[in-house]
Amino acid sequence: MIQDAAIIYEGESNFPSREPITVIATGIKRKSKNAKTGAMVQLWIILQNESPYNASKLGIDGAVCGDCKHRRSNGGACYVDLSKAPHAVYRKYSSGGYEQINNETLNHLKNLKVRLGAYGDMFAIPYKPLKNFLSYVGKHTGYTHAWQNLDNKSIDLARKYFVASVDSGKELSKARKLGLSTFRVKALNDNNNISNEIECVNTTHNKSCADCMLCSGRPSEKTRPRNIYINVHGSR
Repeated sequence: MIQDAAIIYEGESNFPSREPITVIATGIKRKSKNAKTGAMVQLWIILQNESPYNASKLGIDGAVCGDCKHRRSNGGACYVDLSKAPHAVYRKYSSGGYEQINNETLNHLKNLKVRLGAYGDMFAIPYKPLKNFLSYVGKHTGYTHAWQNLDNKSIDLARKYFVASVDSGKELSKARKLGLSTFRVKALNDNNNISNEIECVNTTHNKSCADCMLCSGRPSEKTRPRNIYINVHGSR
């Protein structure tokens, strides 16, 4: 039976703190109502023993988000409202509401569009289980702030499945040299135009991620890197 939501990983975080994390897929059968992303399976990376909101307040969310400078525990302005969907996922998980993903559901993911990280960075998952899970994923979007600290094997995964989240022209240039596509959040007072960047089509054409799918890494070496930006947004 195909599950609507399931655990895809439980174990030690790949990030330095090594705290136990869980990665949960939701909206496999009942499609997400997120207006920006459209109908996509959503993946949530959470601590096993602390809610996302409390983890951020305590400054222990590095096991989920790595060294992302937008973590609220770092004084950043992450767009994710931790008191809403991430908290609801954690509450259901902590009460035993999710089962491990079964083979039928895993295989079904090939037919769906998957958002790799509605909250958290997928590189919190160690390399082998991450690579294995990604082999089941068909169409997808994915972003990582961890790209500057990945080893060569993980960089290969990042090129194929993810775009590098960058915060400056300097970071964008560095990511390009690694063969990564990029996604940049542009500050309101940033008037710099970077060559070969395009504005997110959700802004320019009101097109959902599910209908666009440009933020999907480089599925093959023939796929040219894409560089996308969006104006700063979110609850902060």
